[in-house]
Parts: sequence; structure tokens; C-alpha cells
Amino acid sequence: METKKTMNKKWIIIIAAIAAVVCIVVAAVIFVTGNSPERKLAEQLDLAEGYLSELDYENAIVAYEAAIEIDPGCRDAYLGLADIYIEQEDYDEAAKILEEGLAQTDSSAILRKLEEVEELLAEKEELAEEIILSQEDSVEESLLPEEEESSEEISEFAPWVEADDGDVYIVDNIGVIDNEDSLNEVMQEFEDLTGIYPCVMTVYDSDWNEDYEELWQYAYDVYINTYSDELHFLIVYSEPENAAELDFVNWAWEGIQGDETDPILTEYNVRIFGDALHTDLLRDNVSVGEAFENAFEKILQYLFFSV
Repeated sequence: METKKTMNKKWIIIIAAIAAVVCIVVAAVIFVTGNSPERKLAEQLDLAEGYLSELDYENAIVAYEAAIEIDPGCRDAYLGLADIYIEQEDYDEAAKILEEGLAQTDSSAILRKLEEVEELLAEKEELAEEIILSQEDSVEESLLPEEEESSEEISEFAPWVEADDGDVYIVDNIGVIDNEDSLNEVMQEFEDLTGIYPCVMTVYDSDWNEDYEELWQYAYDVYINTYSDELHFLIVYSEPENAAELDFVNWAWEGIQGDETDPILTEYNVRIFGDALHTDLLRDNVSVGEAFENAFEKILQYLFFSV
């Protein structure tokens, strides 16, 4: 009887050992499969789609780029990445991505998308040329209204600081622009590049909030009562009269642009300017004038490669 028991125990040990080996093999297969390039690629594409549904373009771009690193031949990653840049009206970057994708995949879908982007680029260049030519042909009309008509209108916005070409770039009613020369210079560069006339105006809250519910309404009135064209970009900055006495200044700003500026000052481009301005206005060590100067430099860096 003891011999039989001993043999049973041996069989049990052998079966257990085999089962353990099988478990190890299955676990290894699962581990390898779970970390396969195909699975990682699918995860990045899913991440990108999730970010897109939340309009989080920045993280969606990161996810698509990670997918391309995993599989340089992933057609969907190139198309998704290009669509983001098209949405942002960054057609140059979209074309670059699609050209890379075409070289890697030889995809007809990527080729068709690239042809669409090239058409958009051509249209953008044509519109930019039309605006610049229109600005050159009507430069006198683009300036302030005739002196006899505008003297009364602009008196409440004095003092005006005139640029070299006679147009006005800065209307600092409250004395917070401490860098007029360098700000004028960068705004002149903006005009030279785009054909759009910029103007920065500063006011106190009391200058407008008794008659207007919102600052944008005041800024709109300033635009239509000051300019006779649709080629100006007016930014109005406002703060309380006692700002110097406050620990936190509840400032505000609004931008108004003419209809003919739309092809260049797109929603995306204006957001670049606004984000830069807003960020610097929140910094204690950056003055109001410096914030505007930095914002114009930021948009110039982008426009230089797109206009």
C-alpha cells in the first residue's frame, strides 16, 4: 500500500510541474502580445481620437507623432495629424506631414489629401497678395478719416502717437505704455508684413463701463468712429484708475479687426496673439507695453513663415 501511495504522489508532483510550465508559457505569450507594436500603435491612435473628441489638439498631435514613431507606415496617423494642422489653418505643416507620409506609405488617400492642402495654400497666398495690393492702392484711404471729420471723433482718445507713415499705432490714454519706441517698431513690422494696420489703445474702466455693458462694445464703437476701412486691428486694454494701489489688477482687453484682415488674422492666428498677450499680462515682472510688444513679436514669428 505504501508503494502505491508513493507513486501517486510522484504523479501529482509531475502534473503540477507541467501545469506550472504551461502557466508560465501562457503568461509570457500574454505579456509579449500585450506589449506588441501593433497593440501600442492601436493605443496611440485611440488616444489621439479621444483627445480630438475633446478638441485637445496639442495632446492629439503628440499621440499621432508617437504612432508614427511606432509605425512609420501608419497612414491613419499621417492623415489625422494633417487634419489637425488643416483645422488650425497651418497648411504648410500639414503639407510637410503629408509629404513624409506619402514617402513612407505611397498611399493614394495621403496623395489626395496633399493635393487638397496644396490648393488651400495657393488660395491663401493669392488672398494675401490681394490684401497687400489693396493696401498699397488705398493707403491714403486706410489712414484715419479726413482731419476735418476726425478731429472731433478722436479728441477723446488723445494723445495719439503717430508712426512714420502717418498712421497711429499707440493711443495710451492712461500712461501704461513705457516702451513706445520698441512697440511702435514691432507694430510697424506687423503692418509691413501683413498690410494690416495695428493699434493699441489703453483706457480706464470708467471711460467705458458707464455707457457700455462690455468692453468689446466700446472697442467696436471706437473702430467704426475712427477708421473708414476694414484693414485695422484694434486692441483696447482697460484697467481701474486706482490700479497702482491694488494688489491684483482686474484688467481686461478686447480685439476688433476689420473684415479684410480675416484671411491673415484667422481665428487661430488671433489666438496665438491673444494667448501670448494674456500670459504676459499675468506676469508681475512684465509691463503692459512689454506684453503687447511680446505678443506682436510672437504673431510675427508665426506669420513670417505663413504669409
